[in-house]
Amino acid sequence: MNSTQHSTDPSDSSTGKAWRSLASSKTHEAPVPDERKRLDALVILMVCFAVLAMSYMACAPGNRTQSLFSGLQREPVHNGRPLSAWVADLNDPAKQADAIVVLAQMGPRARLAVPALIEDLKSSDKSVRSSAASVLSRIGTDARTAVPALVDALKDSNQDVRLNAAIALHWISSDVKRTAVTALLEVLKDSDPVLRGKAASALGDSGPEAKQAVPGLRKALKDHNEKVREAAAGALKRIEPDGTGSGAL
Repeated sequence: MNSTQHSTDPSDSSTGKAWRSLASSKTHEAPVPDERKRLDALVILMVCFAVLAMSYMACAPGNRTQSLFSGLQREPVHNGRPLSAWVADLNDPAKQADAIVVLAQMGPRARLAVPALIEDLKSSDKSVRSSAASVLSRIGTDARTAVPALVDALKDSNQDVRLNAAIALHWISSDVKRTAVTALLEVLKDSDPVLRGKAASALGDSGPEAKQAVPGLRKALKDHNEKVREAAAGALKRIEPDGTGSGAL
Protein backbone atom coordinates (compact mmCIF):
# COMPACT_ATOMS: atom_id res chain seq x y z
CA MET A 1 0.00 0.00 0.00
CA ASN A 2 1.24 3.49 -0.89
CA SER A 3 2.51 5.17 2.27
CA THR A 4 1.36 8.53 0.95
CA GLN A 5 -2.25 7.36 0.58
CA HIS A 6 -4.68 9.58 2.54
CA SER A 7 -6.64 8.00 5.42
CA THR A 8 -10.38 7.80 5.03
CA ASP A 9 -10.89 8.18 8.82
CA PRO A 10 -12.92 11.36 9.24
CA SER A 11 -11.24 11.94 12.59
CA ASP A 12 -7.99 12.60 10.82
CA SER A 13 -9.47 15.46 8.83
CA SER A 14 -9.76 19.03 10.01
CA THR A 15 -13.52 18.57 10.03
CA GLY A 16 -13.17 15.50 12.26
CA LYS A 17 -10.94 17.37 14.66
CA ALA A 18 -13.45 20.17 14.87
CA TRP A 19 -16.25 17.65 15.48
CA ARG A 20 -14.27 15.96 18.27
CA SER A 21 -13.59 19.30 19.85
CA LEU A 22 -17.29 20.24 19.79
CA ALA A 23 -18.39 16.84 21.13
CA SER A 24 -15.83 16.99 23.90
CA SER A 25 -16.96 20.45 24.94
CA LYS A 26 -20.61 19.32 25.09
CA THR A 27 -19.69 16.20 27.08
CA HIS A 28 -17.70 18.01 29.75
CA GLU A 29 -19.71 21.23 29.85
CA ALA A 30 -21.11 21.82 33.43
CA PRO A 31 -24.21 23.94 34.12
CA VAL A 32 -23.33 27.43 35.25
CA PRO A 33 -24.62 27.91 38.86
CA ASP A 34 -26.99 30.80 39.54
CA GLU A 35 -24.84 32.76 42.00
CA ARG A 36 -27.69 35.14 42.89
CA LYS A 37 -29.97 32.31 43.95
CA ARG A 38 -27.23 30.73 46.01
CA LEU A 39 -26.55 34.04 47.74
CA ASP A 40 -30.26 34.59 48.49
CA ALA A 41 -30.54 31.11 49.96
CA LEU A 42 -27.49 31.73 52.14
CA VAL A 43 -28.94 35.01 53.43
CA ILE A 44 -32.26 33.34 54.26
CA LEU A 45 -30.46 30.56 56.10
CA MET A 46 -28.44 33.08 58.14
CA VAL A 47 -31.59 35.05 59.06
CA CYS A 48 -33.35 31.89 60.22
CA PHE A 49 -30.37 30.95 62.33
CA ALA A 50 -30.28 34.42 63.89
CA VAL A 51 -33.98 34.29 64.76
CA LEU A 52 -33.57 30.88 66.39
CA ALA A 53 -30.58 32.14 68.35
CA MET A 54 -32.52 35.19 69.58
CA SER A 55 -35.45 32.99 70.60
CA TYR A 56 -33.15 30.73 72.61
CA MET A 57 -31.44 33.65 74.34
CA ALA A 58 -34.73 35.37 75.08
CA CYS A 59 -35.94 32.29 76.94
CA ALA A 60 -32.88 32.21 79.18
CA PRO A 61 -33.67 33.54 82.70
CA GLY A 62 -32.18 36.95 83.37
CA ASN A 63 -31.02 37.45 79.82
CA ARG A 64 -30.85 41.10 78.81
CA THR A 65 -32.41 40.40 75.44
CA GLN A 66 -35.53 38.93 77.02
CA SER A 67 -37.31 42.22 77.66
CA LEU A 68 -36.46 43.49 74.18
CA PHE A 69 -37.65 40.27 72.56
CA SER A 70 -40.88 40.36 74.58
CA GLY A 71 -41.47 43.94 73.51
CA LEU A 72 -41.46 42.85 69.89
CA GLN A 73 -44.37 40.51 70.46
CA ARG A 74 -47.77 41.60 69.23
CA GLU A 75 -50.20 43.18 71.66
CA PRO A 76 -53.17 40.89 72.43
CA VAL A 77 -56.31 41.77 70.47
CA HIS A 78 -59.94 41.03 71.34
CA ASN A 79 -62.89 41.80 69.05
CA GLY A 80 -60.58 43.74 66.77
CA ARG A 81 -59.31 46.06 69.53
CA PRO A 82 -55.88 45.91 71.20
CA LEU A 83 -55.56 45.25 74.91
CA SER A 84 -54.44 48.83 75.59
CA ALA A 85 -57.77 50.14 74.24
CA TRP A 86 -59.75 47.91 76.60
CA VAL A 87 -57.56 48.97 79.53
CA ALA A 88 -58.21 52.63 78.64
CA ASP A 89 -61.95 51.92 78.78
CA LEU A 90 -61.60 51.13 82.48
CA ASN A 91 -61.42 54.89 83.07
CA ASP A 92 -64.68 55.52 81.20
CA PRO A 93 -67.77 54.81 83.37
CA ALA A 94 -69.83 54.23 80.21
CA LYS A 95 -67.43 51.58 78.89
CA GLN A 96 -66.02 50.18 82.12
CA ALA A 97 -68.44 47.26 82.48
CA ASP A 98 -67.77 45.96 78.96
CA ALA A 99 -64.01 46.37 79.45
CA ILE A 100 -64.08 44.31 82.64
CA VAL A 101 -66.00 41.51 80.91
CA VAL A 102 -63.51 41.44 78.02
CA LEU A 103 -60.46 41.48 80.29
CA ALA A 104 -61.92 38.61 82.30
CA GLN A 105 -62.43 36.66 79.07
CA MET A 106 -58.84 37.33 78.00
CA GLY A 107 -57.52 35.91 81.27
CA PRO A 108 -53.69 35.64 81.40
CA ARG A 109 -53.43 37.48 78.06
CA ALA A 110 -54.64 40.61 79.90
CA ARG A 111 -51.65 40.70 82.27
CA LEU A 112 -50.66 44.18 81.03
CA ALA A 113 -53.90 45.44 82.59
CA VAL A 114 -52.80 44.51 86.14
CA PRO A 115 -51.58 48.03 87.13
CA ALA A 116 -54.92 49.56 86.05
CA LEU A 117 -56.86 46.86 87.90
CA ILE A 118 -54.86 47.53 91.06
CA GLU A 119 -55.98 51.15 90.84
CA ASP A 120 -59.57 50.00 90.38
CA LEU A 121 -59.34 48.14 93.68
CA LYS A 122 -59.21 51.63 95.25
CA SER A 123 -62.31 52.88 93.43
CA SER A 124 -65.13 54.45 95.42
CA ASP A 125 -67.55 52.21 93.48
CA LYS A 126 -67.86 48.82 95.19
CA SER A 127 -68.90 47.11 91.95
CA VAL A 128 -65.71 48.35 90.26
CA ARG A 129 -63.59 47.08 93.16
CA SER A 130 -65.31 43.72 93.09
CA SER A 131 -64.97 43.38 89.32
CA ALA A 132 -61.30 44.33 89.42
CA ALA A 133 -60.61 41.59 91.97
CA SER A 134 -62.55 39.11 89.85
CA VAL A 135 -60.54 39.94 86.71
CA LEU A 136 -57.27 39.61 88.64
CA SER A 137 -58.28 36.09 89.64
CA ARG A 138 -58.78 35.27 85.93
CA ILE A 139 -55.32 36.59 85.08
CA GLY A 140 -53.86 34.29 87.71
CA THR A 141 -50.18 34.03 88.58
CA ASP A 142 -49.24 36.84 86.19
CA ALA A 143 -51.03 39.23 88.57
CA ARG A 144 -48.58 38.70 91.47
CA THR A 145 -47.94 42.43 91.79
CA ALA A 146 -51.57 42.82 92.87
CA VAL A 147 -51.18 40.64 95.98
CA PRO A 148 -50.62 43.53 98.46
CA ALA A 149 -53.67 45.40 97.12
CA LEU A 150 -55.78 42.24 97.27
CA VAL A 151 -54.72 41.56 100.85
CA ASP A 152 -55.91 45.08 101.69
CA ALA A 153 -59.17 44.33 99.84
CA LEU A 154 -59.82 41.50 102.30
CA LYS A 155 -60.71 44.28 104.76
CA ASP A 156 -63.09 45.97 102.33
CA SER A 157 -66.43 47.11 103.71
CA ASN A 158 -68.20 45.20 100.94
CA GLN A 159 -68.49 41.43 101.37
CA ASP A 160 -68.51 40.77 97.62
CA VAL A 161 -65.21 42.59 97.25
CA ARG A 162 -63.71 40.55 100.08
CA LEU A 163 -64.93 37.33 98.48
CA ASN A 164 -63.46 38.10 95.05
CA ALA A 165 -60.22 39.31 96.62
CA ALA A 166 -59.87 36.04 98.50
CA ILE A 167 -60.58 34.01 95.37
CA ALA A 168 -58.02 36.06 93.43
CA LEU A 169 -55.37 35.52 96.10
CA HIS A 170 -55.98 31.79 95.92
CA TRP A 171 -55.38 31.66 92.15
CA ILE A 172 -52.50 34.15 92.06
CA SER A 173 -50.10 33.03 94.76
CA SER A 174 -49.65 29.87 96.80
CA ASP A 175 -47.85 31.96 99.43
CA VAL A 176 -51.11 33.60 100.51
CA LYS A 177 -53.51 30.67 100.23
CA ARG A 178 -53.79 30.38 104.03
CA THR A 179 -54.71 34.07 104.22
CA ALA A 180 -57.26 33.54 101.43
CA VAL A 181 -58.78 30.51 103.16
CA THR A 182 -59.21 32.49 106.40
CA ALA A 183 -60.97 35.27 104.49
CA LEU A 184 -63.25 32.79 102.70
CA LEU A 185 -64.25 31.25 106.01
CA GLU A 186 -65.43 34.67 107.12
CA VAL A 187 -67.51 35.04 103.95
CA LEU A 188 -68.96 31.60 104.67
CA LYS A 189 -70.75 33.24 107.63
CA ASP A 190 -72.31 35.99 105.51
CA SER A 191 -76.06 36.55 105.53
CA ASP A 192 -76.20 36.34 101.72
CA PRO A 193 -76.59 32.67 100.66
CA VAL A 194 -75.10 33.43 97.23
CA LEU A 195 -71.89 34.64 98.84
CA ARG A 196 -71.83 31.68 101.24
CA GLY A 197 -72.15 29.30 98.32
CA LYS A 198 -69.37 31.03 96.38
CA ALA A 199 -67.11 30.96 99.43
CA ALA A 200 -67.72 27.23 99.92
CA SER A 201 -66.92 26.51 96.26
CA ALA A 202 -63.76 28.61 96.42
CA LEU A 203 -62.62 26.73 99.52
CA GLY A 204 -63.12 23.49 97.62
CA ASP A 205 -60.92 24.83 94.83
CA SER A 206 -58.09 25.12 97.36
CA GLY A 207 -58.12 21.34 97.77
CA PRO A 208 -56.26 19.65 100.64
CA GLU A 209 -54.51 22.94 101.44
CA ALA A 210 -57.80 24.19 102.91
CA LYS A 211 -58.05 21.58 105.68
CA GLN A 212 -58.48 24.37 108.21
CA ALA A 213 -61.85 25.07 106.54
CA VAL A 214 -63.27 21.60 107.22
CA PRO A 215 -65.06 22.52 110.49
CA GLY A 216 -66.66 25.57 108.88
CA LEU A 217 -67.76 23.57 105.85
CA ARG A 218 -69.25 20.89 108.08
CA LYS A 219 -71.38 23.55 109.70
CA ALA A 220 -72.38 24.73 106.23
CA LEU A 221 -73.76 21.25 105.54
CA LYS A 222 -76.62 22.27 107.85
CA ASP A 223 -77.22 25.61 106.10
CA HIS A 224 -80.88 26.42 105.49
CA ASN A 225 -80.06 27.11 101.82
CA GLU A 226 -79.83 24.04 99.62
CA LYS A 227 -77.27 25.57 97.23
CA VAL A 228 -74.95 26.35 100.12
CA ARG A 229 -75.26 22.80 101.46
CA GLU A 230 -74.44 21.37 98.02
CA ALA A 231 -71.45 23.67 97.63
CA ALA A 232 -70.16 22.74 101.09
CA ALA A 233 -70.52 19.02 100.41
CA GLY A 234 -68.67 19.36 97.10
CA ALA A 235 -65.92 21.37 98.78
CA LEU A 236 -65.41 18.79 101.49
CA LYS A 237 -65.03 16.04 98.90
CA ARG A 238 -62.26 18.00 97.19
CA ILE A 239 -60.49 18.90 100.41
CA GLU A 240 -60.67 15.38 101.85
CA PRO A 241 -61.13 12.97 98.93
CA ASP A 242 -61.11 10.00 101.29
CA GLY A 243 -64.48 11.14 102.61
CA THR A 244 -63.46 11.79 106.21
CA GLY A 245 -64.83 15.32 106.15
CA SER A 246 -68.02 15.03 104.15
CA GLY A 247 -70.27 12.81 106.17
CA ALA A 248 -70.82 14.81 109.32
CA LEU A 249 -74.35 16.15 109.14
